[in-house]
Amino acid sequence: QKAAVEAALTHQVSVIQGPPGTGKTQTILNIIANLLMKGKTVLVVSNNNSAVENVAEKLNGEGLGFLVAKLGSVQNKETFIANQPEHPAMTGWKIDEQTTTKNLAKDSLQAVSQGFDAQLKQAKLKAEYDALLKESKYNEMREDNQTEDEWLNGKPSAKLMKLLNRYQTMVENGHKPGLWFRLQWAFSLGTKILTFLNRKATDVINSLESAYYFSRKTELEQELESIASALQSIDIQKSMKELRSSSLQLLKDKIAKRYNTGQRKKFTIKDIKPRTEEFLKEYPVVLSTTYSAKSCISKDMVFDYVIMDEALQVDIKTGALALSCAMNAVIVGDDKQLPNVVGRE
Repeated sequence: QKAAVEAALTHQVSVIQGPPGTGKTQTILNIIANLLMKGKTVLVVSNNNSAVENVAEKLNGEGLGFLVAKLGSVQNKETFIANQPEHPAMTGWKIDEQTTTKNLAKDSLQAVSQGFDAQLKQAKLKAEYDALLKESKYNEMREDNQTEDEWLNGKPSAKLMKLLNRYQTMVENGHKPGLWFRLQWAFSLGTKILTFLNRKATDVINSLESAYYFSRKTELEQELESIASALQSIDIQKSMKELRSSSLQLLKDKIAKRYNTGQRKKFTIKDIKPRTEEFLKEYPVVLSTTYSAKSCISKDMVFDYVIMDEALQVDIKTGALALSCAMNAVIVGDDKQLPNVVGRE
């Protein structure tokens, strides 16, 4: 989710995909929050109203529903115009000491980033470790794998693998390791390599493979132990709560300074297009179906961002029209979902 938000804010077009329950809606909300902090406008579209309604409900739950305009169909516009919200009471939204809150948000983000990076690295190393154990077990079962070259164990695995690859290539091409080749590797792995590389090719390869498994296994265990120790010193859940709380405080402070200035402007349906600039200042988040997206605002203006939710359900024609409504696009969906079904006319 963190990577998806960062990609959305730094690329003109980004794609967020994942199955249900992976937090796509939460990611959309985080993107919207960041865009509001930057004073940007955003159009959120989907093939159906339920997806965008979900976004509206979540923003409303944080007290930010008054920034959202549900447009699209004529009925939606009429309903919205008839129920234009007033500015809420923003008592307590303004922050007296911004520096403290900003520092807390910065420190929390750093802790969360370190924790997530460590967890990701841990998962990758564990997967490699499990695969290595299976390979080494198979290697030990082979009848020709009888080696006593324990002096190779503990040598850097990267060097052992490099030597193994170069040696195998040499043997496959019908060559034997010359003196210069053996001297080069003697500097890296010790003088025993001089005589070792003159032995029978199968013995050399088996010994290098066994030593690689031993060394890499040891390296992985040490790395995993180091990461586990680092993760113990980071309370990711606590840092995430602090990051969310401090970020929301900063956002509400900015919103309060911008909107808590008196009577709110009202609009009629006929006002929206000729007064689009004023309208988007009052309602920087606009919701619509993809079909009606193009008719939301004046044809002479575009949104800063369009977020297309459940994108796989959107047909190409209306999707292209919706994407043309903004300077930047974030496409969200599940690529394992059934695609849009095109009806016959």
